[in-house]
Amino acid sequence: MDDKLRISVVLALTVLLTISGCLEDPEEKAARQTRSANARALAMLRAGDDADAVRKELQKALAGKAHPTAVLIGANLSFDEAVQSQAQLAAIRIKVPDLLETISTASAEIRESELEQYRLRKLLAAGDNHINRLKDMLEGTAGAGQEQGLRAKLQDLHKQSDELLGKEELLNSQLDQARKQAVELQRRADNILRMAGQADKDEKALLQQQAFELLKGGDEAAQGKTDWLAKAQEIIDKISDVESELALIIPRIEKLTEDIASAQKRIDDIEGSNNRSQMRIRLRDVQSRIDDGRRQIRKLLGQLAAVETNYGQIVDKVVDLLGKAGRDYEKISSSTDKQIANIASMTGADCFYRIGRAGEEYMKLQNRLVRQLNMLADAAQGDLAGELRNTARKYVGADKYGDKSAENYDQAIKIYEKLHKRAGRKKDDFTRSATTNYILVLYAKARLAQQIGKEDWQSQAVERARELAEQAAGSDPDFQQSITGLLMQDLE
Repeated sequence: MDDKLRISVVLALTVLLTISGCLEDPEEKAARQTRSANARALAMLRAGDDADAVRKELQKALAGKAHPTAVLIGANLSFDEAVQSQAQLAAIRIKVPDLLETISTASAEIRESELEQYRLRKLLAAGDNHINRLKDMLEGTAGAGQEQGLRAKLQDLHKQSDELLGKEELLNSQLDQARKQAVELQRRADNILRMAGQADKDEKALLQQQAFELLKGGDEAAQGKTDWLAKAQEIIDKISDVESELALIIPRIEKLTEDIASAQKRIDDIEGSNNRSQMRIRLRDVQSRIDDGRRQIRKLLGQLAAVETNYGQIVDKVVDLLGKAGRDYEKISSSTDKQIANIASMTGADCFYRIGRAGEEYMKLQNRLVRQLNMLADAAQGDLAGELRNTARKYVGADKYGDKSAENYDQAIKIYEKLHKRAGRKKDDFTRSATTNYILVLYAKARLAQQIGKEDWQSQAVERARELAEQAAGSDPDFQQSITGLLMQDLE
């Protein structure tokens, strides 16, 4: 029901009920008190006074013999409060997309930062792996497949080299000793031969034999010059073997020394690289951005929860006020005056329709929160994804609001069906308005049923709405071009 029609209905009810109040016995004290309280409440309501103050006046009216006007004012007051609260709901709903968009933007920024973080870590890890491989090459690897590193190999070669050099030094010392022994035996033999040259024949032969033995060696215990020279040659051969081994080892030592120096320089270059240092700084900055983004999202989720809670509280208030107004209008609808009863019934039906709409909007809001938060969680990672999903779970179960909305739509439909049967084939403004409102409620229920997957509800509502639309089109040639007629086309 639109506001203009509602205002007309309320004014009509007020006038009719006030007139009916004037017909009461003027001498009846309770009636006079009731009319007086009604008048004061009406004046306060029109002046925009506080609703609680108006209710106090109504309580005074209801303390006596309850007058229908007092019930009407109370119903209208509750209705107006509900409408004002509903206006707050629209303002709150606007905040939800903004918060979700801000959360989405923050999540996207976190994803971009996480991608950059991944890239930087991969680059740093590549450098670390290179360093580790170089260090393994220098120091060797541990484990079952242990392999000796360059430093250990160089150390072994140095040890071998030192041993060979020591051996060479010892052999050179032995060579010097052998040569000295040979020279000494030659000198002694020469001295003996000189003495033999001056001796007589017998002594000369003896001295020559001595000199010969010194040079050749007489027995196993005494080595001659020839023996020492042979030993010297043997030592020379050993020295040659040692030198050959050193000739192989020394180049390897030099190569390993160069390789170690090159590997160490590469490690130092990588670790001291300005680019690598900048990447580490950048990585810290990126992590800081990610942490800030997650804190921002937690704060936004808290704001979203507060907004949703506030929305739910206002919905509860709206439902309570409209429910009270609807029940009060039902009391008035029992009036013996058919016009009053019809107007009150349609106004009460509008209350139930609005309750259904409030619940449906709340269901749609919560479904949107679940859907979008889960979408954001699917795109997020780690703890953030978990937080988004946990928040989404808080809003799961919104179908209960859909079921409640359907109940209130059905209540409105029930009232409109009674009005429709009561009106029969009348073609006055009230009947047309009641029919239009009836169609709108059926349209709302069909849309709700579509959302919650109740095909039987939907088909029943659409079928009845089409029947009413055909009747409305038969009595109103402009119906097809009206807002209601255009809405019906959406159901085709």
